[in-house]
Amino acid sequence: MSFFVEWNDYLKVNVSILDEQNRKLTMLANKTYNALLKKQTNPAFEEKVLQALFDYAKDHFIIEEELMMKNGYDGLKPHKDEHNNYTTGLVEIFQKHQAGIPVSGPILDLLKDWLKNHVLKKDKELGIFLNSRGIY
Repeated sequence: MSFFVEWNDYLKVNVSILDEQNRKLTMLANKTYNALLKKQTNPAFEEKVLQALFDYAKDHFIIEEELMMKNGYDGLKPHKDEHNNYTTGLVEIFQKHQAGIPVSGPILDLLKDWLKNHVLKKDKELGIFLNSRGIY
């Protein structure tokens, strides 16, 4: 298996539930990447990946946002705005998929941005804040 992104300590935010969920996100990215490399993507595969991403985003965003609200996180609004942007991105990709356009590449682009710019920045900041509140 080739890795689009390999799960490691660098990606951890040191909050167990969030790390567990973000690890699933890297697994979805790697699954999509490997299917593209092997030219095994098709509409059914893309639909399964998109559904998994919608399910992941729903659960993950709810948990993160509840943690932020319960603990008085000052960065709640911009963090939630990013969540909304990723949800919008998923909807746009899904609409292309429904129009018959191959979307494995756009899915990977979204995941790359999500991991690089959200997990490694916003989620890391949140993890530091939650750790300061005794949440691991």
